[in-house]
Amino acid sequence: MRIQVRELLRVTTICLMACMVGCGGSSPACGSSLASPLTGAGGLTVALSGISNGSSVPCAGLASGETCNFTSDFTVSQLAQPAKAELAVEICTDADGKSFSSENPGRSPVFIQPDQVRVTPGDTGGSLQGTLGPPVSSSVRFALQVDLINSSGQRVAASVPVVNLAPQ
Repeated sequence: MRIQVRELLRVTTICLMACMVGCGGSSPACGSSLASPLTGAGGLTVALSGISNGSSVPCAGLASGETCNFTSDFTVSQLAQPAKAELAVEICTDADGKSFSSENPGRSPVFIQPDQVRVTPGDTGGSLQGTLGPPVSSSVRFALQVDLINSSGQRVAASVPVVNLAPQ
């Protein structure tokens, strides 16, 4: 069976168009403003758990359009010294679905959430609270990262960013 080039191009174009619409116009660079992943001394690692790239995140308050609150679970391993875990959120697209950076020139798209969780040796993880908006809508796309900060205020570990997330 031979597939004609024209038919193959038509099917490919339809698939790409469907992805652009279905993906909410999310940028492939979503998460690029977050810090590079970092493994700490002695193999110290931190990771977001229960969420993957392109996921929908349960978000209380989304229907009101003002703000929505969500929870992000994380795990740590090989923690030798007490630290604080903090959540960094990069806003990729705004409530209107347009690029945050192009609509807010000069403003960083990365927001460190006020919630911090103290972790000590022997802890295996926890949960961090985050907020999106105002305004917020199902058109928002964002990326998350967890950073571990030592008592001197230095970042000692950082998770791989989870990108192209959508509030649900």
